Amino acid sequence: MVTRLGTAVVQTLWAVWAIGATACGVPPEEPNGPTVAIDVAALDLVGVGEVVWDLEVVAGSGPETVWQRRVTSSRYGDGAGSAAYVGPCDADQSPNTVRVWVVGLYDAALTTADAGAFASGSNANVAATALPFQNPTAGGPLTLTAPCLAGADNAVRFDVTLARPAQQGFFDVAVAFNDIFCSAKFDCCTPDAGGGCVDTALLFDASGARGRTFVMGFACTAGPETDVATTLLLDDLALDCDVTSDAATFAADVTLDPGPPEPGNLCVPGADGMSTCPAITEADVGVDADTYLFQAAVYRGVEALASGADAAHKVYWNVALGVRPGITACTLRTRGTADDANDDLDGVVESDTGDGGWIEAGRSYPMVRWDVALGTCASEPLDFDDPTGPVAVTYTEISASMATELAHRFEPGAAPMRSAVCVGLPADALWNTVDTIPQVWDGSAWTPDTTGSYDETPTTTACHFVCLPNYTWDGAACNALAAAPTLAAVVPDHGTVAGGDLVTLVGTNYVNGASVTFDGVASPGVTWKSATRLVARVPAGVAGPSAVTITNPDTGTASLAGAYTYGDPLTIRVCEKDTTVGGTSKSVAVYYTADDCAGALPVADALGTIRYAHATGGHINSSSFTGATPGMSLWTIATGTRALNLDSVYLPSTLGIRCSATWNPGTVSNTSHTFTAAECGGTLPDASYVGVLQRLTPYAGAMTFAIYDAGQSGGPGLHFWSYSTTGNPASAAVIYVPRADVIVCYKALSLSGSGSKYVYFTADDCGGELPSIQHVGVMRRAYPCGGEIAFGALDFETPGVWFYPKSSVCGSTSVEAVFFRR
Repeated sequence: MVTRLGTAVVQTLWAVWAIGATACGVPPEEPNGPTVAIDVAALDLVGVGEVVWDLEVVAGSGPETVWQRRVTSSRYGDGAGSAAYVGPCDADQSPNTVRVWVVGLYDAALTTADAGAFASGSNANVAATALPFQNPTAGGPLTLTAPCLAGADNAVRFDVTLARPAQQGFFDVAVAFNDIFCSAKFDCCTPDAGGGCVDTALLFDASGARGRTFVMGFACTAGPETDVATTLLLDDLALDCDVTSDAATFAADVTLDPGPPEPGNLCVPGADGMSTCPAITEADVGVDADTYLFQAAVYRGVEALASGADAAHKVYWNVALGVRPGITACTLRTRGTADDANDDLDGVVESDTGDGGWIEAGRSYPMVRWDVALGTCASEPLDFDDPTGPVAVTYTEISASMATELAHRFEPGAAPMRSAVCVGLPADALWNTVDTIPQVWDGSAWTPDTTGSYDETPTTTACHFVCLPNYTWDGAACNALAAAPTLAAVVPDHGTVAGGDLVTLVGTNYVNGASVTFDGVASPGVTWKSATRLVARVPAGVAGPSAVTITNPDTGTASLAGAYTYGDPLTIRVCEKDTTVGGTSKSVAVYYTADDCAGALPVADALGTIRYAHATGGHINSSSFTGATPGMSLWTIATGTRALNLDSVYLPSTLGIRCSATWNPGTVSNTSHTFTAAECGGTLPDASYVGVLQRLTPYAGAMTFAIYDAGQSGGPGLHFWSYSTTGNPASAAVIYVPRADVIVCYKALSLSGSGSKYVYFTADDCGGELPSIQHVGVMRRAYPCGGEIAFGALDFETPGVWFYPKSSVCGSTSVEAVFFRR
């Protein structure tokens, strides 16, 4: 007869009310506050008339015991294992911890007095003899946590499958669990009649002689019923021979795969037979499996045995190891369990996409564990009474958050299956959806074929690949699209949800006709500037970060996640103007349009500062105007037509303090002016401000200027040098901005010769932080070694300044720039 032992399900419900059992079987009054209801679901236990449980609820890190109780299935359930009990929980120290012990299984119902009081799982005070079983709580309770919240129903569930010793005619020693009988062993020798143990010679070595052999045995049956399907699960066999670890740490040096499609010998014996055996894996180059083994074999199948008049459905999986003398340094570990493949509710799941299976998380399920010291082993049977023995029963952790996976499965009648790694991936391609596939052994080969073929349809039944982005398939290979673009940054990287701003895309390989999208919404206008720059108008969007994508006409694309953020107003606006003027010794005012200013003119109270001013021929004095019609004026001495390049940066008036003054500098002299509070709108900047030039208008001649901050000699103020030989009025305006909002870069150097000069800043010139692509630079100071200047602060990857000294001989000079984040 097959003894049935089902699954114990302990379910804990937390609520503001519950129904429990009193001593008279009458529900008690509703408890005040939240409660915990512990429900032990039905156990199918033939020959068992009582199950005794110890229950405990604790709270806090102390922990503090909320309550403890011993319950029996006959008093608080159906008498066959089911039980239910309700007690309070502590909402002030949520979550609480529920602890469950299996005290014992008994053949008849027990009175409350005979069952005894709570004793943390001990059965010493039970007035009855317990039936034997492998107790998963012998080393400590099953423990889970759950919240204790008033007005809420929260459940914590314990699934426990218990193992019991069993006797079966075809098993010497067996364990029963979940309607399944199993037996296991590990024989390093064969017992003889005299009580000794002699070596077993089974497998053939390279000479054709039988050599010393160790045998691991594993066999189970799910019972004689016609609707059962006994299935075995087994891990790889791991040998730790202390090559890549020490005696205190187990690390597999040699691993054996016991799941080949065809049983029998797995390797070809020889001097290097194990190292080249497909079933053997060596940990690294320091391990030689031939030191320990000369052969390995697997035998599995169904024994034609009967239980009464019915087939026993006994399935076996045995592994034989042909061993060399070096095996005495090794310890073998593996584990296995059994399943009824026709039972979908036992928590054991078989892989349908490859070899193996797993035990669901949150279950306490029995497994057979082999942990054998191969230097001292003998004939080692399954030891039910000693869970630390070489072959013993263990349980999966009920508190584990992940399933317990076993690598291999044997189900008689089912074709062997494995999860195979896809091969045949071409260059510049990736696997589509899966990089491993299930393969079934058809008796002679694994199918389907693992060689990939180009197919963009997701599938889990064959290996398919797709070309990488910016590559295309020509029938034989993935070829790169012409000039695949890249996207490094979007400048500026933020704006309003209404859209309408102009931004610059910075990258490489941009083609005229490229399109741009913001989170899939097309830009209403894209202008190609160069292979590294595109200007795009931002469409309306939703507050938050947006991915920006550029697509070349040949379909090559580049995307940058979070490159642009909707919802932040543009705090800094850059206006740029290239034009030409003609005439003789004249002052010219050039006004910006909305298109010159990233799509919108600065507001009337914006503060404008000079970013760049250059005229071909003549010198310039430039002014940056505030207001709704911003512009810049310059005065040139030379006659004729000349090109003008003008930039300004406009800041909100709340960002800075504007100081302006008019004075007479006198004749041919260096002159500095110190601003007063009255000239700065009533607030004189302090040392926390940095000054940048807004306007400088000497009466005539070239100019050299320097901004002095508070705390500097003569600061705050402005210094310039004029060619004028007669005293004439001059005027200047400076914007002072918070030092924390900018990066200041300074460079002192010596120049020679005439012509255009580029000066590039390093991180050391900028206080250790080199401005990034998201910064916009403005001139703070330019002091050439004589002559006029045409200056500009450059942005992006190589920030710097450009100026033009008039004299042909130069010497010491210095420049500064301030960089704002857009």
